[in-house]
Amino acid sequence: MAMRRPGLHHAELNWERIARLLSLIPILLGPPVAALLISFRRMKSTRPGSVGREVWQTTIVIAVANIVLSLLVWHVAAGHAEALAIEAFAWLRALMGVGAQTPSGVIGA
Repeated sequence: MAMRRPGLHHAELNWERIARLLSLIPILLGPPVAALLISFRRMKSTRPGSVGREVWQTTIVIAVANIVLSLLVWHVAAGHAEALAIEAFAWLRALMGVGAQTPSGVIGA
């Protein structure tokens, strides 16, 4: 008689916990979107007004808030990266002397 080893293949997945953890991961957009998909799918199988439905609704609210805040962070970060790139290119141009005025008054000569 073979012994059974404990593992995921013998355990029931706790989708409620998985979805809640995915909804809480900041900055990345994939995990909260996955939490939304899991929550919507599982919410369809629960009765209206049940405690389980309220848990799924809470997970959906958390995931949506996380997505909105992550998009806001990415928008701000992209603005800072753009400003940094512009400044870096201006510094490189000044370092190389491109566009600088020469004693003759001709730009870039």
